[in-house]
Amino acid sequence: DEVLSEKFRIEEPMEQPKWEIVADSTKKILNYDCQMARTTFKGRQWTAWFTADIPLDNGPWKLCGLPGLILRASDAQQQYIFDCVGMKQTDGTADLLYNLKFDEYTKSTMKEFKEVQKKAVPQDVFAAKGITIEVPEEMKAEFQKAFSKPIPSNSIER
Repeated sequence: DEVLSEKFRIEEPMEQPKWEIVADSTKKILNYDCQMARTTFKGRQWTAWFTADIPLDNGPWKLCGLPGLILRASDAQQQYIFDCVGMKQTDGTADLLYNLKFDEYTKSTMKEFKEVQKKAVPQDVFAAKGITIEVPEEMKAEFQKAFSKPIPSNSIER
């Protein structure tokens, strides 16, 4: 993950959600028959729609462990919504590659990362993007007060 221009690598044990499959709750997504499942995971209540027609136990973010690929997932407040909008059949020769240069990322714990996130203020965000703002002298004190507050975060993990 990234805060301002600093890149972080968070290593943590892989947790798997404990899903409850909802009987008789089905719908079509991208012409696949999907079934609903629910879980509480990382502080949020999730609803997912998965298809057993694609027998992969994967999904977006850290949502996994169902007997089919998750094509749609959302939290109860609809603050996080993941939708599969298309799929493409490959010829079977393509490899899945993760092109991450781990040496460019600072190794961190989730707790340390969240502390850095909390301390990020809007003026730092602008500075990291090379943006400067000119403020009339009579407004500088008010501007500095407003921009010295941390940016509120709606972390996917609570």
